[in-house]
Amino acid sequence: MVPNAVDHTVDGIEVCFASSLVRHHIITTELLGAGLLDDASVVLVGLEAANNDLPRLMGMSVYDFALGEPVGLGGTEAEAMMNFATASRGPEFDGQRQYSTTKVFSAWWSAAMAGRHEGSTRFYTVSPGANMGTAAARNADGLFKVMIAVMSRVGPHIAMDQPVPVGAKRYLDVALGRGGAYESGSHLHVQAEEDDRPARRAHAGHLTNTSRQETALAILTNSSGSHL
Repeated sequence: MVPNAVDHTVDGIEVCFASSLVRHHIITTELLGAGLLDDASVVLVGLEAANNDLPRLMGMSVYDFALGEPVGLGGTEAEAMMNFATASRGPEFDGQRQYSTTKVFSAWWSAAMAGRHEGSTRFYTVSPGANMGTAAARNADGLFKVMIAVMSRVGPHIAMDQPVPVGAKRYLDVALGRGGAYESGSHLHVQAEEDDRPARRAHAGHLTNTSRQETALAILTNSSGSHL
């Protein structure tokens, strides 16, 4: 969900980050510890904006630290990433960028987890294409809210939107291995106009950076208290 203002959990974690990822980390590690995810797939909801390739007009470009430049959020990469997770430092809060950059963390987390559980549990993030019907931007404001309202009306007519069940099916396809062999740790995406094509791996360099993947996992482990 795109936040419209900064808010924190009782543990000091920014709410969008916590609800999109921290709780998933806790649930997953608990299930792993109980031996309930052997030969299973863990699929997180991804976002096309995590690739940092949407038009700038949409206002969803990821923060500079995700691209290797910790500008404004910390002196080092690790500091910038932690300050982002807690929304404790940096420029004025931007809900759209917070949402898209949180999805970068999801991709980093999946890759780091895949490396630790190779051969036993598979991890993916999946961006299923535009699904305006999910109302993920219901709390957005300003120009972005107007753009979403317009796209929800015209998107289906210009191959830039799809029914929610079509998007939901893409998660199941990946989880069940339908449509091809998916590499564990991948961030997979598909465009709305590609209804009949399986999700494919995104190759944006910032998503495959191993240092940020490991730092993301460490932040989630420390902030949640849930260890592997």
